[in-house]
Amino acid sequence: MNEKGRIHVSIVIGKSRVSPLKPVTIPRLELTAAKVAAKVANLVKRELSIKNISEFYWTDSQIVLGYIYNEARRFRVFLANRVQQIRDYTDKNQWKYIETERNPSDAASRGITVDNIEKVQAWFEGPGFLW
Repeated sequence: MNEKGRIHVSIVIGKSRVSPLKPVTIPRLELTAAKVAAKVANLVKRELSIKNISEFYWTDSQIVLGYIYNEARRFRVFLANRVQQIRDYTDKNQWKYIETERNPSDAASRGITVDNIEKVQAWFEGPGFLW
């Protein structure tokens, strides 16, 4: 919220990665995406010198949320490393669930056409519930 009490949402940076040639499970790909999101958000905050803002991270993977929220179970190396990197940059309470249909970041990996105004608008402005 700005000084006038107004909310503004816009895209600052977008990042997408190509899936590796070696077969990797969807949960592992989603966890890697969450790690990238946390690192990129940290980079943006540092570069823009933004202080005292509330950050939230959204994922459509309930498995990833389970990994992030889990305090009891120990993970194998791949999972443990990524979960730890996410925790280094974020707090587990910053992570929220968004339904796949409402997730604008899927446009980067699945693609959208210009004539799909709703998805294009959600990509640049964020989903309507943020406003």
